[in-house]
Amino acid sequence: AKNTVITTYDVIINKSFVDKSLMVVSDIHLGTVVTKADLTELSEHAEAIAPSGIILLGDIYDEGTTQDEFDYSLQVFKILASKYPVYYIEGNHEIGFQGGSPLREFNIVKKLKEIGIKVLLDDVTKLDDIYLIGRKDYVVKKREALKDLTEPLDTSKPLILLDHQPHDYELNEQLGIDLQLSGHTHAGQVFPMLPLWNLLGINEMNYGYRHDDNFNAIVSSGMGTWGFAMRTSKN
Repeated sequence: AKNTVITTYDVIINKSFVDKSLMVVSDIHLGTVVTKADLTELSEHAEAIAPSGIILLGDIYDEGTTQDEFDYSLQVFKILASKYPVYYIEGNHEIGFQGGSPLREFNIVKKLKEIGIKVLLDDVTKLDDIYLIGRKDYVVKKREALKDLTEPLDTSKPLILLDHQPHDYELNEQLGIDLQLSGHTHAGQVFPMLPLWNLLGINEMNYGYRHDDNFNAIVSSGMGTWGFAMRTSKN
């Protein structure tokens, strides 16, 4: 689980826009396996990729993240935000999957905004000539309908959906989403969970890239792990 691997996907969207490279980081679960020292690698990865924007795709923190780790992460993310547009959406652990809620305890949203990160919680923003639609986590019962978020948008431009959990692909395709980015699954984390989850239909996709007509979806296995410090199913 300490072996961080960058996976690159080339996605073609048949619309008029300037090519973009997005650096997507999901499921760090800071403090579980990924330490403060590991977090500094993000700056090195960003320099190598030179992204148009960086997306923090939820579960960056979890209930076990300490105040010291959180404070250090702000230093790292502040440097990144000074060089690149950085966007953040929440994951289920930041809401509080096991009782505690880092969103409340650390004032995550407020602190990230203060260092220049764009927080998208059922919000839409533009990265030059593409739309980024950031969702509250799937477990939030009162999150806005995606239709209401997409209705005012210029659909001649790419619509990129940031949703921590990989759900509602059919509906999202119908609403004109060109690319959905998700994490959450950890690719099953421990073999044979990935093939088992695929067999049982746990999540609509558990890892990798999917292309259906004009709809694309990518699920990251995440930078970190959850629960225990090992991963045998994908990097």
